Amino acid sequence: MANKIIKRLDELEQTIAKNQGRWAWELLQNAKDSIAEDDNRIVSIQIELDGNSVTFRHNGTHFTSQDIIGLIDQISSKEAEEGQETKKTGRFRTGFLTTHLLSKVIKIKGIIESADGLHKFEFLLDRRGKVIAQLIPRIENSWKEFNESIEKISPNYYNESQFNTSFCYQLDTEEQKKVAQTGVEEFSKLIPFVLAFIPKIGRVEIIDKLARENIYYEKK
Repeated sequence: MANKIIKRLDELEQTIAKNQGRWAWELLQNAKDSIAEDDNRIVSIQIELDGNSVTFRHNGTHFTSQDIIGLIDQISSKEAEEGQETKKTGRFRTGFLTTHLLSKVIKIKGIIESADGLHKFEFLLDRRGKVIAQLIPRIENSWKEFNESIEKISPNYYNESQFNTSFCYQLDTEEQKKVAQTGVEEFSKLIPFVLAFIPKIGRVEIIDKLARENIYYEKK
């Protein structure tokens, strides 16, 4: 598990020059996949960029336990649900690792459904480390934070119109900030085409605090 993550991250670092804008598209794909099984829902997306972080939010469906396994252990939902028919194109499979070109430290918040109802959670996903001995404790800590953060909520708390899911990427270096800005710029240019050709995406908002501008696109 840890060895697979390290190997894939090392490979990705060799492609950073041509993949600087890819992180936004991977996160958009995950947001779309979250409602793939619900034909009546569309998803809204918000990206917020400042000098220290970039946050991707969406109002898609809550997480499943398999999604959390996919995020922390990097076992894809496809692997975890092998044999089950699904409309998902690969939520939190290896493509999600591409977003670590942006940052290896991510604060994840969301809502998960279990047998006894809905629970909110948050945890830090930390992929820093070049060897297994460095990465394994960070994986274990992510599970610890996740389990300790779980808090049951009432059904009334869960509002489908709100941004209940967020991925906040910590930007510590100038290179990371450049990758973030490149992603936002490329994403902004192509979003009108995304709304035109992907029915499941309904609205996209970009809050760029560096450029001091807020823009949004909405399907009519």
